[in-house]
Amino acid sequence: VFLLALKFSRHFTRFTSPPSMSTSQPLLPITFPRTLAAISSYTPTNPKTVIIASYPKSGTTWMQNLVYQLLALAKRRAGSPVAELSHISDFCPFLENDKAWDHSASPASLAPHHLAAHGTIDAAIFNTHLYLSAMPASGDVRYLYVTRDAKDVCNSFYHHLSHQAPDDGGYTGGRAEFVRDWSEGSIAFGPWGTHLKEWLEDNGEVKDKERCLRVDYSEMKR
Repeated sequence: VFLLALKFSRHFTRFTSPPSMSTSQPLLPITFPRTLAAISSYTPTNPKTVIIASYPKSGTTWMQNLVYQLLALAKRRAGSPVAELSHISDFCPFLENDKAWDHSASPASLAPHHLAAHGTIDAAIFNTHLYLSAMPASGDVRYLYVTRDAKDVCNSFYHHLSHQAPDDGGYTGGRAEFVRDWSEGSIAFGPWGTHLKEWLEDNGEVKDKERCLRVDYSEMKR
């Protein structure tokens, strides 16, 4: 364990392994225990609450924009104004980003600017790379689980983290080192296969069949 920690610290500032999750998951430095507690206790007030979940670089941002555009289209067809899209994260915040939450009250609530953005589209949408076991305890949530080929995920994730600041969890090693660390599961968000097993059955079907829909990256390209 000590040697693994030394190897990990060469490329990352730190990671969080929340004890409340069924399987520990290495996370970026923007996530704290209070962030995970806020997510778990989150109770949706909007009946159209959707969380877009995936392993990193599986098409998450693309799916966020698709969902936003569908909601915006519905508003326009109803003759209602739609707020200008400045950045998709305003309308579809990253659940495990501590800045997405207002911790001034207990329990924590979603940050005011995200609440306001959700109000303009009459829906609450989020994105996450967490395991299913870390999702809100409330059952009033629907999920889109996006998957992608492991080779493409690994390549895209390397380019993403290698251009990210180290303080935000960026990776400073080379491609070969990244592939090794990614294969071992020491990269942020853990092993690709473990993530899929947290959300999917062995046959590839989603575990929560009543609330979750799986969409593969290849389907989105058609």
